[in-house]
Amino acid sequence: IIGGVGIGKTHLMKALAVEGNCYYITAYDFDYRIKQFRDSTSEGTQRRDPDDWLHDIGTMERRLIIDDVGAGYIDKGWTSIRFERLVDLRYRNQRPTAVTTNLSGNALEKALGERIMSRITDADIARVVIASNAKDIRMKRRKALSLYEVYTGKKPDAE
Repeated sequence: IIGGVGIGKTHLMKALAVEGNCYYITAYDFDYRIKQFRDSTSEGTQRRDPDDWLHDIGTMERRLIIDDVGAGYIDKGWTSIRFERLVDLRYRNQRPTAVTTNLSGNALEKALGERIMSRITDADIARVVIASNAKDIRMKRRKALSLYEVYTGKKPDAE
């Protein structure tokens, strides 16, 4: 799903994760987890090989949801190599994978690279949803709350 900030992509994916027994991870959490593996390896305290973890989620039957891809968390180097490996495993094993992003298609390809972009948008197995007319729901709520305060002089929770 490609769409602007605050349009409900995360809300939709979290609901799908609960109802559809999916494995949900944000790009930030993926980056954090991968860096924990790297750091524990350099300190000699590694409990699990990162490639084993990637293989497990890359080949599992459950749907995988990766939220907020392109937000800058999957940077070059260690994390991006592992992310590419994950996408490749999911693709080669034809495992259902959902990705959300705020980036346009061109910006996403620039951030992730042509190889990953080709796999996550393969027309034979992927459906790209572009929410181009959606508006930021949080911004609408903020505006509504501000108008309430202007007209009543009270904060909404003051009643």
